[in-house]
Amino acid sequence: ADALDIDRDYLFSEKIDRRTFELFAFLSAKVNGELDIMQFMKLPYFIDLKSMDKNGFKLSNFNYVRHNYGPFDSSMYKYKSLFQDKEYKIRYSFLEDFTELIEDTLEDLPIKNGRKLKELSYETAPMKKIGATLGGKEAFNELLDLAV
Repeated sequence: ADALDIDRDYLFSEKIDRRTFELFAFLSAKVNGELDIMQFMKLPYFIDLKSMDKNGFKLSNFNYVRHNYGPFDSSMYKYKSLFQDKEYKIRYSFLEDFTELIEDTLEDLPIKNGRKLKELSYETAPMKKIGATLGGKEAFNELLDLAV
């Protein structure tokens, strides 16, 4: 873990993707501490949308579905457990070429306001495509197409 400059918990966690791990390390540092549940799920969603639009691929390994509070992937809980009360100082091997895209995305978002991030997620093309409304149950658990 020391040689790879990562926390040892990362090595023992199942199905942890390095790209997504780096993304959360970057986001955690950006907000100076622990991300709340809405930030933890919505910030990668907005970054993935921008990356899909610009690069044709996501930066995370999430497959977002329409859930109670908008776009969601249950594997985020594995990542959240790695970042509770921990701060990582890592070398960005995957994200190195994408930090400008991430910074540009975050600049346009209320990154410290989870409630507003949730509201904004309903205004995105993938959520509109399935007819999702804030507080509604339309297309519940349907996989979101980020390429729209």
